[in-house]
Amino acid sequence: MLQCIAGAGSHVQEAPGHARRHRPPVGKKEPPYADLAPLIQKVVKAFGARRCMWESDCPFQVSKHRYTDSLDLVRKRLDFLSDEDRDWMLRKTAEEFFFKK
Repeated sequence: MLQCIAGAGSHVQEAPGHARRHRPPVGKKEPPYADLAPLIQKVVKAFGARRCMWESDCPFQVSKHRYTDSLDLVRKRLDFLSDEDRDWMLRKTAEEFFFKK
């Protein structure tokens, strides 16, 4: 499915709150979130890092989850990402999407 969407040049945008109520849970929901790596790798392969934007799930993080744990998954644990991929996912894609003139 992701490869079909990526090939068509489309993009997927999640409406805040809407998809969260209607989708099955993904992953164990426990730091260090390494169980999500195969899914993230498929998404990045299908769309490219320049079309992926990381979200923290803030303000919905619960007490046992920390923002740094979420960021560290991308910064330190996804060995298939290059430094440039990380920069796009954590900063550049959002800058282009929200602030491109």
